[in-house]
Amino acid sequence: GVLASVVSPHGGSGQEAAVSVAAGIATAVFGALAGAVGYAFQTSVMALLYLDLRMRKDGLDIVLLRQHESGADPGVPGRDVLPGTAGPYPGNGPAARGWPDGR
Repeated sequence: GVLASVVSPHGGSGQEAAVSVAAGIATAVFGALAGAVGYAFQTSVMALLYLDLRMRKDGLDIVLLRQHESGADPGVPGRDVLPGTAGPYPGNGPAARGWPDGR
């Protein structure tokens, strides 16, 4: 049709068919690429929404906010020792007791 007359205005029916096939292939390739990019974008948005919902449901957003507001060195999340618990460090033995009878 119209595309064939633009590409080859004096062409015969053989050139028209070739242009139609080329246009069909180009349309299919472009559609596949657009679909792949769209699917990847949609999947990543769904994953981020799930992560946000899960963080809010489990209260992780509040924990991270408290950690940020405390002014402590951020480091790696979850690596700091929580107050009232013994850390996993070699120098932290059992809780200190009164000597000699443990009162």
